[in-house]
Amino acid sequence: MKKRNYRLQAAAVLCIAILILSGCSGGQSSSGGSASGGSGATIGAPAEATEKDAKENNQSDHELKSTEKAQETTGEKETETAGTEIDSGKDAETEANAAGEEGTGAEGSGEEEKENASGSGKTKPADDGTVRLIPISVRQNSYYDTTEIPEIGASVNCEGLYSQLELDKDAAAAYPELAKAIEGFNRKVEADYDEAWTKVLAESTIGIESQQEMGQLNSWEDVEWLNFYTRSAVQVLRADSRVVSIADRSESYLGGPHGYAACYPVNFDTETGSVITVDDIFSDRKTLENALRNKLYELYSKDELSFLDDYLESVGSGEGWQSNDYNFAILGEGVLFYFNPYDIAPYASGSQYVLFHYGDDADIFSENAAKYMETPDSYMEPLEPGITYLMDLDGNDSTDMIKFMIEPQYNAEYDYSWDSYAVEVNYAYNELSDIDGYSIAPYLVKNDGKTYFWLFTTGDNDYEIAYTYEMRKNHAFLVDFDNLGISYEYTYGDNYSEDIYVPANDPANIRLDSRMNALGTFTGTRSYHAGSNGAPAPNEEWYEIRTDLDLNVTAPFDGERVTTGGSNAAAASGNGKTGSGAGAPAAGTYHVRPGDRLRIVRTDNQSSIEALVNGKDLVRFDYDNSSYPNLLNGKDETTLFENLPYAG
Repeated sequence: MKKRNYRLQAAAVLCIAILILSGCSGGQSSSGGSASGGSGATIGAPAEATEKDAKENNQSDHELKSTEKAQETTGEKETETAGTEIDSGKDAETEANAAGEEGTGAEGSGEEEKENASGSGKTKPADDGTVRLIPISVRQNSYYDTTEIPEIGASVNCEGLYSQLELDKDAAAAYPELAKAIEGFNRKVEADYDEAWTKVLAESTIGIESQQEMGQLNSWEDVEWLNFYTRSAVQVLRADSRVVSIADRSESYLGGPHGYAACYPVNFDTETGSVITVDDIFSDRKTLENALRNKLYELYSKDELSFLDDYLESVGSGEGWQSNDYNFAILGEGVLFYFNPYDIAPYASGSQYVLFHYGDDADIFSENAAKYMETPDSYMEPLEPGITYLMDLDGNDSTDMIKFMIEPQYNAEYDYSWDSYAVEVNYAYNELSDIDGYSIAPYLVKNDGKTYFWLFTTGDNDYEIAYTYEMRKNHAFLVDFDNLGISYEYTYGDNYSEDIYVPANDPANIRLDSRMNALGTFTGTRSYHAGSNGAPAPNEEWYEIRTDLDLNVTAPFDGERVTTGGSNAAAASGNGKTGSGAGAPAAGTYHVRPGDRLRIVRTDNQSSIEALVNGKDLVRFDYDNSSYPNLLNGKDETTLFENLPYAG
């Protein structure tokens, strides 16, 4: 465990932070990459199995039941319906501080144990002084609706999105006050979202009527671009036994020439559950105000910061445009202040940022801030593009700098534009070449005394690639890239979707998705850690496949029934870990016949597939995808199924 005393460090490094994104960009970006939803596969009427096959399969069932011990594998997840409006993250502070009469009621877990697929790990309070990462997940819910324009036979889309936080039961038991604070945050989010969504639907009608009066909506082409929305995507910046820091990245469009985007961070003291204020970590407000003014004038022109004086005069007073307190996040290496559009500069200037480093800017911090400066030995942290971060990159107790940049490019000859990416390391420019992605998620990875830069990208067909760079002196060296992305778990409805993800904050246990082709194009998920070269390395052999698609069998073939120690159906809903089926010994031949329905559950993506047959029997098959056509138990897979959902 490394306790950093930044007050003993002295390194004069100039912070140069130029924000390229507007601050509304969500940090976690991934689409899942699964093609299972639009496969076109159909389920035909089951054909009758032969009497001999039925007897053999039933005999296998009898033998299996007589040798297995009854065991139940279940996974519980609470599903909450809630939401948030533009400033829900900021307004949630009062509610979160007051929350808490209902505890979480779970018992502590004892020994610390790193687990698995959901990212949940048992933990306990850091009573020995060790700073530990804690598991926390984010649930994002989206709603969709339309406002009809019968005069032109068109409609306008309306979208609402909100996020909530979830602790697993062990973390909630270990940190009960934090659990209460998160409950309060989620309740506030729910109330704000209901209000915001109602406003979106109302304003879409008003906006349409207004534009019709001005003669701007005459055909469906005029409304192609029109989309009313309110979105609030929570990004976890830090989650350990000292601090849980989140950024509520909100954006909305309710009519008019442009929308609005902002970021509202909230910082919870993990032990007490209280929301941390500037008074908790800075020596005094006047010193902080002067430091902010000096930093801002170093980074931006005085003419640009036309609202700065009014902002500093009114912040925290409850008066004027800026009636709330400062927006800031407590990170692993410093405190980052966010200034949203209209806070200190006009809308056209975007957002402004100031970072205070625990070491270089130690004089402005209070003694109470020392506990928040301590971090785990290894952790991950999302990077804000365009911000200069100061930290010790190589463990030699000196201050280094790193800045990830997105640079818009335009090709006049061919009349198109794109984004290029670069990393500055100690002010040396490193272009990141051959990266193609319409969405990116940059992360800093501190692991075993070394610092790495992970860049998750999403490109064509939702294909994801993770790039790993090692920071050495003034350079960012590409050490590896692979088909990997942050893991999301999706649920879809008619006008609703939900996705759950465990934020990437633990280099020893991070859930990542891979696109793979095994009886179709699916997304495979498993746990990874930062390997010896810094790149993601698997913690487990098997990938979990999440799909609700059944393949219709058209020709007979055989597999091996899997011994699971319990119900096959229950085992198939597991996560591919020991005890849930993957890698378990076989228990006899299973005859698959025309009319059966087969749903892939997991695969090692090399030689084996496990699937659920007819919703109850877990069966393993040999699989060879080394050349086309792929072979299932030695047979051409395209001859065994009515349709296989491969994506281009």
